Amino acid sequence: MNENITSNRTAMLWLSLPVAVAIIISAAIAGKTVETIKAPQRTIEVKGYAERKIVSDIATWELSVRVSAPALAEAYEKLSRDMEAVSKYLAENGIKKEEINVFPVQTNTVYMKNEKGNATNKIERYSLDSRIKITSGDVRLIYRLSGESASLIKKGIELCSSYPQYYYTKLDDIKIEILGEATKNARMRAAQIAGNSGAETGPVVWARQGVLQITAPYSMDISDSGQYDTSSIEKFVKSVVTIEYFAVDKQSSKK
Repeated sequence: MNENITSNRTAMLWLSLPVAVAIIISAAIAGKTVETIKAPQRTIEVKGYAERKIVSDIATWELSVRVSAPALAEAYEKLSRDMEAVSKYLAENGIKKEEINVFPVQTNTVYMKNEKGNATNKIERYSLDSRIKITSGDVRLIYRLSGESASLIKKGIELCSSYPQYYYTKLDDIKIEILGEATKNARMRAAQIAGNSGAETGPVVWARQGVLQITAPYSMDISDSGQYDTSSIEKFVKSVVTIEYFAVDKQSSKK
């Protein structure tokens, strides 16, 4: 009887042994899986920056001449004299005829008002306005003339002068170059961060280019759609890129 019991126990032990081994192997595999999930691929996200100084190569300057007189013919005659004086001033200071664009004359009739402040049908005067736009590649000349235009006002000319606008027409020629400089800067920053953690930068995960910002010197102005300063002759073109790199262990990268 005891021999049968011992024999049964031995048989049960041998039958349960494969099950135990399978459980141990499954646990080991599960442990590896959990370890893999807990150790995702490391990445580094950085921003690269580059800027370049540019000098405007074209300028626009708008000014207008305004006159008024009780009679329309008198107003036109006065406007003609003042426009001739302005044209002479521009020509004597180096502005070419083809650089000047004269717009049609705007005429405004001003009516008298009664004692209650309401307009009547009696004409008080005619107001005429002639607008001029100058476009020149001599940006320094435009800068100087706009500052000296008050000399025309001293002659009795009612002149309204706007601030010149300065542009750079070769921006497309440097876009690729400055973008490359920003990308190099991003790579350098990523390498420094990776090196501090005992790793190296791997392939690029993704990259995003920001819009160019063209600002006046010492300006911090930026815009989501891109800043373009036109108030200064000298400007800075600024480029920013955002890049994410894989972080690779130094030992892994050598294999």
